[in-house]
Amino acid sequence: MEMIHLVTPVTAPGCINITVLFLLHRRPSPVSEFATTCSNVIHMEPDLYQPGNIVYTDQHALMSSDGINAYLITGNSTQPGYKEGARAQARFHNIYGFTQVSEKTTVLADTWNHCLRTVDRVTGVTSTFSGRCDKAGYGAGRPGQFRYPYAVARDVNDADQLLITDSGNKAVRTVAMKTGVAGTFVKSDLLAVLRYLTQDKDGNMFVTAGQALYRISYNSKKITLIAGSPSEKGYKDLDLTNSRFNYPFDVALVGPGNLLVGDPGNQKVRFVDLNANQVSTINMCNGCSTLRSPHSMLIHNGSMYIGQNKRIQKYAGE
Repeated sequence: MEMIHLVTPVTAPGCINITVLFLLHRRPSPVSEFATTCSNVIHMEPDLYQPGNIVYTDQHALMSSDGINAYLITGNSTQPGYKEGARAQARFHNIYGFTQVSEKTTVLADTWNHCLRTVDRVTGVTSTFSGRCDKAGYGAGRPGQFRYPYAVARDVNDADQLLITDSGNKAVRTVAMKTGVAGTFVKSDLLAVLRYLTQDKDGNMFVTAGQALYRISYNSKKITLIAGSPSEKGYKDLDLTNSRFNYPFDVALVGPGNLLVGDPGNQKVRFVDLNANQVSTINMCNGCSTLRSPHSMLIHNGSMYIGQNKRIQKYAGE
């Protein structure tokens, strides 16, 4: 399926002035290296504390960049561990997700330490928010327990609640923002190797797990296979049922029934059209270098940012 190059304003939950880029391979889009990193860029967000910057994960660190200079928020990209502290003194073991709950406070998934932590953007000081950073498990309450938490997101239906993809427990978890008390939204064997999530305006979730994309109803909590296969990996641009992915990771809602999926195992960004019952591949531009393990996507101010292995590339809208 050939993609059409458009720069089309749409409305998506939680996004302001978001623009979707559909990039036609016959019509190159300007591309630039936005930032170089030490590892895979798992997640990105517009920086609330430093408007104009992008916040992103870099292995064991959280960074912010304006496209020219990169600034350390917390951690050390090359030194894993567990330690509370300010900025470079803090240690994490693989930051796979985060969300900015305010200009000054960011909640991070310290994935291999099995807990959620916060960083104060003013002081740089970190603290444990939920979970036990010394022990993986499955438990509710406070501190609660997690096993490889990945994505952290604000619940569109409850501003005081976070949603966490608890990969090792095959569950979408909840955490109260005011207290850090952990609970469970849904737990199922269908969510084996659970990675990322996004929500539509009604709170329904789209999640990547195994080799597939699922929908979780917010009201009934019913889990439905949308695209791909639970266990069979591959690369097929076909109808939703027969399409195949290879380690689908980040998922972004870019319009009613339209999703972008990072497919790092295939070195692609995929476009899922629920209305047309079709999965296709985004052709970034003619002459561009091959994407390197694209895990994450961010559409912001008319440009698309692709988080890859050791770099973020920016594709500008025309």
